[in-house]
Amino acid sequence: MCFSVTGHLHPKETTIRKVFLLLYMLTLQSAFSNNLSVAHVRLVRRDVSAGSNSPSNFVYVHFNVSWENSWRTSSPPYNWDAAWIFVKYRVGSGSWNHATLDANASHDIAPTGSTISPTTDGKGVLVYRSADGSGTTNFTGIEIRWNYGADGVADTAVASVQVFGIEMVYVPQGSFYVGDGTTTDVEAQFHQGGSVTTPFQITSEGSFTLGGTDPSNMGNNNNQNDNSGAFTMTPDDFDNTTTQTLPASYPKGYNAFYCMKYEVTQDQYASFLNTLDGTQQADRVSAVSQGSYMAKDDAQNAPVNRNGIRCKTAPVGSTPGEYGNDLNNNGVYGESDDGMDIACNFISWADGAAYLDWSGLRPMSELEFEKACRGTLVPFTNEFAWGDTAIARSYYGLSTAGTSTEDVASNYATTMGNASYGFTVFPVQNVPDFNDYGPLRVGIFAGNAGNTGRLTSGASYYGIMELTGNVVERTITVGNTTGRNFTATHGDGVLTSGGDANVGGWPGTDAFGAGRRGGRWSSNVGYDGKRISDRAGANLFAANRDYLYGIRGVRTSPN
Repeated sequence: MCFSVTGHLHPKETTIRKVFLLLYMLTLQSAFSNNLSVAHVRLVRRDVSAGSNSPSNFVYVHFNVSWENSWRTSSPPYNWDAAWIFVKYRVGSGSWNHATLDANASHDIAPTGSTISPTTDGKGVLVYRSADGSGTTNFTGIEIRWNYGADGVADTAVASVQVFGIEMVYVPQGSFYVGDGTTTDVEAQFHQGGSVTTPFQITSEGSFTLGGTDPSNMGNNNNQNDNSGAFTMTPDDFDNTTTQTLPASYPKGYNAFYCMKYEVTQDQYASFLNTLDGTQQADRVSAVSQGSYMAKDDAQNAPVNRNGIRCKTAPVGSTPGEYGNDLNNNGVYGESDDGMDIACNFISWADGAAYLDWSGLRPMSELEFEKACRGTLVPFTNEFAWGDTAIARSYYGLSTAGTSTEDVASNYATTMGNASYGFTVFPVQNVPDFNDYGPLRVGIFAGNAGNTGRLTSGASYYGIMELTGNVVERTITVGNTTGRNFTATHGDGVLTSGGDANVGGWPGTDAFGAGRRGGRWSSNVGYDGKRISDRAGANLFAANRDYLYGIRGVRTSPN
């Protein structure tokens, strides 16, 4: 059997590409701000003792993984960050497939100071600190078992592997509140049945009733019924009797889950595209002509709203093309200022769902969104993701724009929450060229020299970044039947021949059942649900690609 590996490091996600050498170890080194990198990948200790081409045959994927600004704490919020690691493989020059990893933790090699948590479906593993600490994490000599025989790979095959890593944050099991009790700027927020000023507490993953006046029910300040099973409850309508059941299968946020620390970056999305065939690529991006950029108009020959993903080689039929970042529009891909770390916009619901399926993650419910923001704290009226109403209101000046160290050089707020939104990154008036503005580098506020903690970094209770602003969070709504039927099934790493997610129980390509939370880079304070409990867009489905849409995924904790 001849396995091969190569190296191509990416911010937040690492791809190991192909060199035809048997069990060859390729030494690579890289350092990025707030970044996860994988290096020194090799395949070791192949076992064929079960017999020639047996489904039980396996080999170990050996690698090092590191990332900055890592932590684990046994005090509030009692959590840690982690790397979600998954592997893709192909035989010869065939298509890329998702590797089946062993589900038995005792079969993996965890370096001192680390824990490896595999998943029962074999789609990946979570790697994180085994003890309290903070700073840069560097785990050397991780080995995870790939059951290649179970994937139908022959012992004599010439196979290539790619290793990917995504930074995640652990959200522990426990009760929490939704809604913040405000009666101003209500935006359809949740509350306790019969009392619009009382937040509703989620105390289990069990089913409960939506609507009505019973205090054990969850109401919402929404006076619009969308004729698809919505429930209503307004300050002037305490007698409303429209009720629905939220099934136990809908993920409510009580159980532990891992949430992506950052929104999907442009480099991550381009790397995803580069594992698809040409037909799938054409369905997942508008840029299918050589030199075109990832915007609504495929003929666009310049970046739009800071999206620098560009078609380097056009796909032809099922033959894949190649994508990369060229934000500075000079025809040279992957330069330091080409925007790889900027949050990826122009992602439709179908695009985002495909990315999550491909990576073995799943969409986040709108209840999980509030848990990820607020944690176990008592709600604060009109709060943003950092737990306060104070928000920066001056236009940022950037330094080293488009690079992995993109930073706020002027007007970084030191007494208020920082966020990428209309008053900080997009001048509300007198805009000379709308296309020059867009989302910022993920994690930008935490990396600033003026950062003093959760407030100024704009972080959630658990340390998740940019849940307010930047690009819209696409969440699964409780406001219609399709959303309520979401069952939290994880992606299986496999897409349809057309490049769509193939997971049953997820909203389809029409996006019905998906909504939006958390606001965006181009809108003002009170618009589009920037506050934690604002649900102005929670039941508004949109299937299109646009400058405001991105994606962030979660994974139910395997422990």
